[in-house]
Amino acid sequence: MEKIVEKYKLLVGLKITHQNFKQETDAVEDWLIIKPNAETEAIFKQNRMILRQVKDGFLVLIQTKNSTGDEKKPLFSVKDLVLVFELAFANPAIASQTALPLKTTKKYNFSNEKAGLAARNLASAPPVFNNALKYLAGEIVKDGTDYKMAVFDFTKPPDQERIKFQKISVWNNYVTTENLENVSVVNGFGRISIKISDSLGPSFSLLTLTTELISPTFEIRILNILS
Repeated sequence: MEKIVEKYKLLVGLKITHQNFKQETDAVEDWLIIKPNAETEAIFKQNRMILRQVKDGFLVLIQTKNSTGDEKKPLFSVKDLVLVFELAFANPAIASQTALPLKTTKKYNFSNEKAGLAARNLASAPPVFNNALKYLAGEIVKDGTDYKMAVFDFTKPPDQERIKFQKISVWNNYVTTENLENVSVVNGFGRISIKISDSLGPSFSLLTLTTELISPTFEIRILNILS
């Protein structure tokens, strides 16, 4: 009897970086909890997908066909399914170091379906500075050609405005409050939503028009609050 070997290939990868964690021993799981929601867990079971945590994020693997010429095609039809992963900080100390302020009940939403994304980065362009608005520490804005972060000014007395802005020396398409949306998150500060599509352009689709795997790796880059 011929032995059937199950083959798994990369469906999509997520690389998540935090500016405050740069050592070779730092791993995403040390500061971030990534968990598929209930609907996504069901999709994983029904379509023989595997979620694998790696040092700089996670991978989603999917079983592919064995027939010659179809090795890059998923075993089951997964087109237009949406995978959702909820994000939570491992502890409050990490949250206090991170430039992801929550001003409302909105949550951070990272999705390959959003318009205006650059390359394979899931962060939207930052908002333009508005002098009429009140900002919280950690908010990032674009002011002319500069990128700036709101930081707490400990030199000012409590009865004065205690937020000032510092220029970010190097801009690398970091997450800002532009990724805040009215989305459902059971636990945590945000979510990653990935549509398995063949029509989101070459940078953000997961499948070709012939349903072969493209196997992209998306990125989320997070800044720590400047001091």
